[in-house]
Amino acid sequence: MQNNPKNHQQHHGKKYIFLSLLLLFCTLLLNGCWDWKEIETLGLVQALGFDLKPNSDDLTITTMIAIPPKLTPASGGSDESPSVLIISMDAPSIYEAFNRINTTVNREITLIQNQVLLIGEEMAKQGVQRWIDNLIRFREMRRTLFIYICKGRAADIMQVKPKLELNPAEYLATLLELSNKTGMFPETRLHDFMGRYETYSQQNYAPLIAKYKRQSETTGETVPPEGGQGESPDPAKDQPEDTRIIGTAVFRNDKLVGELDIYESQALQMLTGKFREALLTIADPHKEGNRIIFRLIAARTPVIKYQKREVDCFKVNLSLEAELISIQSGINYTTPHNEKILSQKIAQLLKRRIERVIAKTQKEFRSDIFGFGVKVRNSMLTSTQWEKYRWPDKYPDSKIDVKVTVRIRRTGVQFQPPLEH
Repeated sequence: MQNNPKNHQQHHGKKYIFLSLLLLFCTLLLNGCWDWKEIETLGLVQALGFDLKPNSDDLTITTMIAIPPKLTPASGGSDESPSVLIISMDAPSIYEAFNRINTTVNREITLIQNQVLLIGEEMAKQGVQRWIDNLIRFREMRRTLFIYICKGRAADIMQVKPKLELNPAEYLATLLELSNKTGMFPETRLHDFMGRYETYSQQNYAPLIAKYKRQSETTGETVPPEGGQGESPDPAKDQPEDTRIIGTAVFRNDKLVGELDIYESQALQMLTGKFREALLTIADPHKEGNRIIFRLIAARTPVIKYQKREVDCFKVNLSLEAELISIQSGINYTTPHNEKILSQKIAQLLKRRIERVIAKTQKEFRSDIFGFGVKVRNSMLTSTQWEKYRWPDKYPDSKIDVKVTVRIRRTGVQFQPPLEH
């Protein structure tokens, strides 16, 4: 039996008509986006600051809004006009402040490009829980943004005018990324902060930033006022104000309770496994008045063992490597005997520093920022048992033994000190 050519053509014709209608329908659906917005109509917030308004329940919200034409190297280098617009607004809530800002800024405020969140010192001391909870519910808020705690007001810190960046928000973000090279401050993102905040096993911390007076690039002295006649005012008052990360802000629950300096922050980084490398200096153990400069490198992640006795006991083992950069005394530290002495000297220095920081967090702050509680929680059978244990109350009385091992693996490009002729 043969197929009818006419029926065959009709079948293919219907098929083509159906496919054409389907493609037309899809084209209509893809023709546009119902909620699209032109980029020229948006006020792109690059950094966001929170402060408590003095003698009020209101907030002061500070936004750093990009001026797109000024953020390109060609236009930015032609004059000294600012590349961002900084506006502060008082309001009872974060989002109402955005509405109020739009009474003076003719572009819709959006956080889709926000890189940095700065929290003022007074707000941090009174508690950040309600404000952070409010913030993360907003669909535009990126959880990967960086967090700073400000010494003073966030609105003041956001006035920074970096020399090497057109965008101050970019400066604040890339500054934190150098934590891997110095270990002198932690790199904290919003999702890190929230993760620690939502658990009892580790208290919160964040980098602490402050203003400081710039010094002369040539002498290191404070630049004198112009003119040079009459009574000289305080030189520090005439200097441009820069920003500097001065260490770590320490929290207990959701309140700021203290701070660590940059070297104490290195101990925090080591204990939490975030330390990568840093350049450090130590007194020469063989010749007084001389110093040895070395690069300290993390060999492996810290090993922490937990044991429950009368109190919670922890044994911490840190393994580090040192690369010698400079030996001022000229003593040969490449011999096995001298190498061992220097390794032990560096290890003792680090051990004392870490023990002081642990004692400070136990007795002064009563805050486990190192995460020892994670080991305790993992030893519990149920979450109910863990919650009833109340680890934050037990941390100040816990016993923590620290062992630091330093191995000199590299002696620089010259194996031995130069010979004297």
